[in-house]
Amino acid sequence: MKFLEDQELIKYTQELTDSVYGSRIINGRIETFSCKRAGTDKKVAHNLSQKFDSEIKSFNAELQKSRQSLLPAFFDDKYYSSSPLGDFHEMGTQRLMTNLILTLNLSFPDYDFSCVRPCHFVRVKSHALAKNEINEKISEFAITKKRPAFLTELWQAVDNVIFLSKCEVFSFVPPDNNDFFSTLTEGFSSNSDIRCSKDALWCLNYFFFNRSLKRIVFFTCVESYLVPKAYNSDDLDTDMTFDMDYVDYP
Repeated sequence: MKFLEDQELIKYTQELTDSVYGSRIINGRIETFSCKRAGTDKKVAHNLSQKFDSEIKSFNAELQKSRQSLLPAFFDDKYYSSSPLGDFHEMGTQRLMTNLILTLNLSFPDYDFSCVRPCHFVRVKSHALAKNEINEKISEFAITKKRPAFLTELWQAVDNVIFLSKCEVFSFVPPDNNDFFSTLTEGFSSNSDIRCSKDALWCLNYFFFNRSLKRIVFFTCVESYLVPKAYNSDDLDTDMTFDMDYVDYP
């Protein structure tokens, strides 16, 4: 995976970074990545492939054992055959999962998303639905802080890069969604007199994936309240692992 520099998206990312309006602050990024594997990506992708293969083999063995013993299985094949990303037995689905994980790793380099599960993603039916939610969340900010045509111009810039009508769209929703993404912005206000609250008001994370271009646009945004600089909270851990192993299969 490689970050693709686009001046228009960089401009909108800057407008969404540490942007204060009223008693709230928005932090968002719109980033483009090529799905071409390079450098350490190949090693990570190889390790993930081995992990996926091992999980499927272990699952199949347990399922077969359950069938032979005539005991009811406490799990079924939906986790793999009907995951939000597609049939996990297929290499294309595993490659998609790897691309999403690599994108998260690049976008949040202080975290390791290797243990994220397919069930932590949601397939969005259309790019229009994703646009509607994003617009709904940031419309007040756009109206009060930016120009009237802000959202229209933003989506035109995204469309120029990824061709939205040709995209598959996925959302990343970990179980501790609010806690995780509020941690990212706590204390990162550029204003020396204020900082972000510990709890996020909302957060969203969308992947717009164009298979033919082999390209992903990742749109992540979180809104928090502003609190006084003297707000007492623990220092952020800047070397954290996003460990999802504790999550049960659905």
